[in-house]
Amino acid sequence: MPAIFWPVLLRDGNYTPAAIVHDWLYGCHEIAGKAITREQADGVMLEAMETLGVSWWRRWAIWSALRVGGWWAW
Repeated sequence: MPAIFWPVLLRDGNYTPAAIVHDWLYGCHEIAGKAITREQADGVMLEAMETLGVSWWRRWAIWSALRVGGWWAW
């Protein structure tokens, strides 16, 4: 997530495994040899955070931060 959000949303937590997968998708732009869009990569992060038991408000805040500022890393 963009650094501007780090003071509010910790850089690591129970969502760290989801963030690792998300960052990998941002770096390679594909999964299983198929192209993936930024929107899909952010969706994978959102779904993975839910699976990991991240609270709804933190999922929403992190996903929103990705949608607002993730374009620069894509």
